[in-house]
Amino acid sequence: MKPISTAASVKHDTGVTFTTLDERRLEKFGCEQTATVNLRSSREAVPTAIAKEILIQLDSIREQQLLILVQLQKISSSQTIPDVTPDPAHFGLPLSTVEELKRLEEKLKNPEEEKNLTVLLGMVGGMTLKDTVGRVLKRAMNTSLARLINWSGANQKPAFKRLILKSVVVDAVRRNVLTKRFLRKGDRAPHHQMAAAGL
Repeated sequence: MKPISTAASVKHDTGVTFTTLDERRLEKFGCEQTATVNLRSSREAVPTAIAKEILIQLDSIREQQLLILVQLQKISSSQTIPDVTPDPAHFGLPLSTVEELKRLEEKLKNPEEEKNLTVLLGMVGGMTLKDTVGRVLKRAMNTSLARLINWSGANQKPAFKRLILKSVVVDAVRRNVLTKRFLRKGDRAPHHQMAAAGL
């Protein structure tokens, strides 16, 4: 008489015969593998969530630094503003014709007027050297005049580099607390930026 097996046999479509005990072992193994995969996924998800949070915090810090720099710039500018703030209309800004530019040049031969315009344009601000030069030039003249002049005076156009206004623009850029660290007396950086702006 054959001993009775406690594990019933089951024949699958594959042709391989498994006992119930074998199937239980396979099922247990499958559960362990699933648990391992789930654990691995949860471990991978944790660094991803942390990385996202770090990026959010970095963006917030950048925004706060930008606000601090803007406030610092305002404080620095307010310390150099005279009792009476120069009026842009007094200088006819923004200039739109060569004739207006010539009239301004005559006015700027007065050192006091040159100083006042430097203060006025120095209040424009900007976060980078390029940004500051661009803002100052836009305050000084509009696009139509900018097309009629260039840096060196090529093609019979007025040479911006020979104008008193050029010195005013350079000094105004130097007044910006955020860009003056890039500039030293005699640096050509603003000149290159003005040339890049089409002058």
